[in-house]
Amino acid sequence: MNTLSDPEFLARPAPLRPRLHRCGARMVGSALEAEDLVQDAYVKALRVDVAQDPIANAEAWMFRVVHNLALDHLRRRGVRAVEDGDEEA
Repeated sequence: MNTLSDPEFLARPAPLRPRLHRCGARMVGSALEAEDLVQDAYVKALRVDVAQDPIANAEAWMFRVVHNLALDHLRRRGVRAVEDGDEEA
């Protein structure tokens, strides 16, 4: 079973975690920032009420969460660069 309601999915993050980390690192350009993204994704997964919002494909959902977190991170970084007067942004 590959759903967020499956307790084993969140208990065994090791197989998926390196792939999530690579995805985040490629997007934000930093392994350290990607680690934060992956941790935030797992926190979101723990907070999901699967009884109310069932998620059939947890792996795809986790990648979408990391992707969206990376986009948010890049947007915030871009806004900060503009606020600081960085012309390259």
